[in-house]
Amino acid sequence: MLSPRLLVFDFDGVIVDGMNEYWWSARRAFLRLNPTVDLSESIPPQFRQLRPWIHHGWEMVLIAALISEQRGPLEQLGVQAFVHDYAAHCTAALERFGWDPVLLQQTLEAVRADAVRTDRDSWLALHQPYPGVPERLTAFSEENMAWAVLTTKARDFTAELLASMGLKPERLDGHESGSKPEVLRRLACDWKLDGFGTRTSGTGHGTGTGGTGTGKNENFGQPPKIKKSPKIHPKSKNNIPPPSKIKE
Repeated sequence: MLSPRLLVFDFDGVIVDGMNEYWWSARRAFLRLNPTVDLSESIPPQFRQLRPWIHHGWEMVLIAALISEQRGPLEQLGVQAFVHDYAAHCTAALERFGWDPVLLQQTLEAVRADAVRTDRDSWLALHQPYPGVPERLTAFSEENMAWAVLTTKARDFTAELLASMGLKPERLDGHESGSKPEVLRRLACDWKLDGFGTRTSGTGHGTGTGGTGTGKNENFGQPPKIKKSPKIHPKSKNNIPPPSKIKE
C-alpha cells in the first residue's frame, strides 16, 4: 500500500535538463509564426539567462521573438534591466507582434507534437535526465513512497518523456491542470504533502542558473532536498530580481 504522504517534483531543471529542447522548440515555434527571420540554432545567452523568469511555455516563444529583434527592447536594455519590468515588456511584445498567449502555446505544442510524431527518438534525446535521478525516483516507488510530477509542460509530452526513462509517477499534472500553487492546494486535500522539489539557484542538479542545471548532482544518492513551500521562480545568481507573474 502506498504511503498517504506525497513528494511532488518539478520536471524541467529537476528531473531533466531540458534547455536544448526549450530553444529547439521555441525557435521553431517562432519561425512558424515569422518564417522570414533568421534565428540561430545555437542557444543564445539571453535565452539561458531569461529562462528562470518564464512561467509558461508560450513565454519561450515570445522570448525567441524578442531575441530576434534588432534594436529591440531586450537588445537595448540588456537582460538585467529587461527583467526589472519583465511582465510589462512581455505584454508590450505581445501587442507589438499581434499575438496572444493561446496562439503561442498552441504553436509551441504543435511543434512538439510534430517532433514526437516524425522523429520521436531525436526529440526525446534533447532531454537529458540528471545522473541518479531516475534511479532515486524508482527507489521511491519500491519503498512505497508516492511521488508526483507537477510541471508547466503539457501533460502528454511529459508522460512521453517519463515513460522513456521508465518512470511512472503516482500523479502527473501539466499546465492543463492549472497553476502550480492551485494544483498543490488540490493535492493537499487528498495527500499529506512532504514537499515540492523545484529548481533553485546555484549549480548542479536542479540548481543551475535558471534551474537548468549542469547535469551534475553529487548528492543524489541521498534523499533529495525538498522545499516545504513552493518556490516556482528562482533568483538568479546574477542578482537579477525575481520575476513577476504574467497573467494568462
